[in-house]
Amino acid sequence: MVKVGYREDTWAADKPDAAYQVKLDKGALIYAPEDTEEYILEHDESWAKELPPGSPWYLQPGALDRELAKIGAYR
Repeated sequence: MVKVGYREDTWAADKPDAAYQVKLDKGALIYAPEDTEEYILEHDESWAKELPPGSPWYLQPGALDRELAKIGAYR
């Protein structure tokens, strides 16, 4: 997720903001028009409990949320 409350300049004034702007693994930017399971799935980090100590920071539970907060994605 890149941004919460995404909007393009070319959208009509009466068109609502998209829920999120999302960057795909291959780098393309798309948007999710709604925060529903049709577009956005809950992130499951239960696998991270099995990581050995000293694993890279980006594999640690909550790392993505912390990084997104640093860049202001949740404003």
